Amino acid sequence: MTHDYTKDPKSKRRASVPRDEFSLDHPPRGINMERTLEGGVAIRIRVFNPGYAGLYFLALLILCGVLCMPVMVNAKDTAALFKPGPARVACATCGGCHAPDSPTWLGVAGLWLVLSLFIALGPFLAWELILHALGRHEIRFGMGAGSVFTGIGPLGRTRRFLLRSIKAVKVHELTIHDEDGNESTYYPHIRFELDNGKKISLLNLDPPLQAWLWFALKNLGFIPKPLNPETPVFTTPEPP
Repeated sequence: MTHDYTKDPKSKRRASVPRDEFSLDHPPRGINMERTLEGGVAIRIRVFNPGYAGLYFLALLILCGVLCMPVMVNAKDTAALFKPGPARVACATCGGCHAPDSPTWLGVAGLWLVLSLFIALGPFLAWELILHALGRHEIRFGMGAGSVFTGIGPLGRTRRFLLRSIKAVKVHELTIHDEDGNESTYYPHIRFELDNGKKISLLNLDPPLQAWLWFALKNLGFIPKPLNPETPVFTTPEPP
């Protein structure tokens, strides 16, 4: 859900890069960092993004409103097929028989198939809504390996990688200017890029949390320095 607007030559948008004005001993509210017994570090981040949570809530509300009536009608038609009804007549269209002016198995099954594609969006939107409202990140470094957990409580996804496989760590904090000169800032985005082509993206964070995390990643010393000094590991978008 992020876009590098700095690569758009026709855009008036510019990128702002966070400054390193933080201390590892005093993380901002919403972040907890502790040293592990193995000599590593664990960074726990509380994710609260009302902007994205509101968008997912709105999308979920619209989806429920659109699907409510078709699902109720098709459920009623499905139940009617299992009830004894008036005399049934031959149907040349579906190859079976049905009562006059009653739903057919073919029509009900076809509508359920179409509705199921939209119903499947419901759990995804609900998960993203809760994730952006009550989610958390847990980033661990130690013993040459790292992991990034994204989820809610114990439920979520953990992505593991070797520290030496990190090719780049990128950050985007985008300030958008529309045609009327109004300014709006996109929530920051941090991404680990590995040498095998995989990308591990974090959820969009509030600017103070993202800026401190960017500072911590650069100063904790767990991410190896590049073999080629001309290709830095930590990169930020350049203004157009």
